[in-house]
Amino acid sequence: MSAPDPTNMWNLFGLLPFDPSGMFLIGGILGLGAWPIIMGITMAAQQALNPPPPDPVQARIFAFLPIVFTFVLAGFAAGLVIYWAWNNFLTVIQQYVIMRRHGNETQLDKLIARLRNKASGSES
Repeated sequence: MSAPDPTNMWNLFGLLPFDPSGMFLIGGILGLGAWPIIMGITMAAQQALNPPPPDPVQARIFAFLPIVFTFVLAGFAAGLVIYWAWNNFLTVIQQYVIMRRHGNETQLDKLIARLRNKASGSES
């Protein structure tokens, strides 16, 4: 738990004894493990539930931050990345429940409605 996540796509998430993180220049990108990717996805979901900032430049920076943190935290201890991913996941659930109880429509609701409209439009 105190070492970086050893799993990645190139070693079949830990099944093969191959570590691309030692490769020059591209090792950090190729060595991106499963937990940092999960953490980036949960961070993006958490930001999607927050209200967008009024400044468009700030909104673009916030949209880019989950990608940056995915690569930056890939080299951190796996325990920290797992903790951060679970914290993000629980925060997403909590924020979604709170927003639904107050009658606010979330980005997730809009996405589901868009997918339903697309599915019903393609069936007819």
